Amino acid sequence: MSYQNLPNAQYDGFETVRTHVHCNGLAMMPTAAPFPAAAVAVALHGGMDFEVIGWYATRRGAPPYVPDPTMLATNNPNRIFLGGGRSGSFPISDMSGVEVYALQGWFLFGILAPEGLTSDFMLGNLPFPGLQTGEYVPGTYFRANLINTTQTQTSEGLAVPTQPTQLRMASQQG
Repeated sequence: MSYQNLPNAQYDGFETVRTHVHCNGLAMMPTAAPFPAAAVAVALHGGMDFEVIGWYATRRGAPPYVPDPTMLATNNPNRIFLGGGRSGSFPISDMSGVEVYALQGWFLFGILAPEGLTSDFMLGNLPFPGLQTGEYVPGTYFRANLINTTQTQTSEGLAVPTQPTQLRMASQQG
């Protein structure tokens, strides 16, 4: 949560969560056969990425200023604004009798050319001056090997089907 202690502040507290969602377009389909039968991976579409930005802002005495979704991705041709939402709490009086306003919302952007989950992850800027504009996590930080790749036994010794190269490559993207 960021706080702004400036004359004529646009908000008292502001918090943002940014999420990158990646779908490689693959699905696992069951096989019409008696149990146990191996599933089959199929490509339904090319990859799709989305970016979801959620925000929460508070201000004492007046509503806070909040982000304008039409201005958020204008400098990035790989983002298109798809939709969003907003909600507000009814103002409540604090202990000193000043009304406190709280607004929250979310924006959904489509990423036209998929970037995958190993790309640089831009965190963005808080909505007041004086912060570094290049806040991000480098893509190399998303390369930790967390998955144990040792194959366990299959049900009744069932053979693992061989997938076409294009499907194996699509499942490794992202």
